[in-house]
Amino acid sequence: MTKSVCSFNITILIGFYFIITSSFFCGLSKECNVTWFGYNCKQKCRCQDGTCKEDGSCFLHQKCHPYYFGPQCQFRLMMYKNMPILSDGDDHTCLNISHANKSVQFILEESIKFTWLRIVQSSGMNLLLHQYVNATDEDYEHSSYVLNDGDTSQSQCIKAQDKKTTVLWNVFLDEPKHINFIVIYSSFTYSISGFGGHENREMFQLVHTSEQNAMFLIPYSSFSYLTRLQLVVYPNQKLNTALCEIEAFGECSPPKYGITCSKICSQDCTDQRCHFNGECYKGSSAGVENHVTSPSPPELKPNAHLDSSNFFTIVLVLTLGLSGAFMCIICVYRIINEILTSRGQTHMSSSTASYGHSSQRTSQSTSATTTANTGLRIKRARFKYFSTSNL
Repeated sequence: MTKSVCSFNITILIGFYFIITSSFFCGLSKECNVTWFGYNCKQKCRCQDGTCKEDGSCFLHQKCHPYYFGPQCQFRLMMYKNMPILSDGDDHTCLNISHANKSVQFILEESIKFTWLRIVQSSGMNLLLHQYVNATDEDYEHSSYVLNDGDTSQSQCIKAQDKKTTVLWNVFLDEPKHINFIVIYSSFTYSISGFGGHENREMFQLVHTSEQNAMFLIPYSSFSYLTRLQLVVYPNQKLNTALCEIEAFGECSPPKYGITCSKICSQDCTDQRCHFNGECYKGSSAGVENHVTSPSPPELKPNAHLDSSNFFTIVLVLTLGLSGAFMCIICVYRIINEILTSRGQTHMSSSTASYGHSSQRTSQSTSATTTANTGLRIKRARFKYFSTSNL
């Protein structure tokens, strides 16, 4: 009985262990959807048709979406007001963004053959995609993911109707980031109140005002250690609130750089700050112009990582493995103990039987000897008696 129970338990544990282990490693090797790429599939494809290759580059005959440009089309194209500051030759003199839908127009003084144009912008990448979001109101907790799913078409929004309490949404970044500006999208049917910003060292808080619009572009004084973005929506009796998407454009915090912020800038760069391609932001300490960080570690492959989302799976796999090993040891010990006990009982039974037969034969032999001796004495006694009488 013990053998069958142990075999059943071991089979079940091994089965569960292999199923969970297979699912875990299959999850690690699973490729991103064609509309996402990069580390943990957190980079959205910004090509014309919304799809891209595994490395984020566009397919043949495809270009970047009109609003995006740069490596893997990840940099948002912003349109600035035409001012002399844009042509002063200094990459560090920039315009603060206060309104959207602005354009830059270059007018040449004379006709020339145009061969090359260089534009430097610091709006950066959308750093909120697929970051963890929660809400203080349980009614919105299950739908908070739509706020940073990359869809700005207003097809999926969170509508806060008839709410009498303040609702807070928190977006947590996986690591500190350098934010330049924030964009909030609303639907055209359910407008939201405008937002102004309050900041501290690690959190940027957006609080609504009386302004109404379908999109808010909020300039943000660059800060290198932003880890949380908080939206505070107060109840409004005259206005139904709707949030569709939140974007925060910026760059990696030094010394990291790259599309996934996984590369480390060279220590030769001033303040160890780099552009997205590894070029020193303010030159190098060695005095080399346009110094590029080299060598640099490769970008992480899609899903080729172990992050906190897999922590509980790892713990479960290890727990089942250790439990299975412990159960196997106990079952093997019981089986061995049962076998040894069975053999011991068989040996004792055999010894008892042999001892019984031997004792019986010894008893019979002793009885016969005693009888023989008794008979001899009797005969001798009789012989002696007869001898005495004859005398």
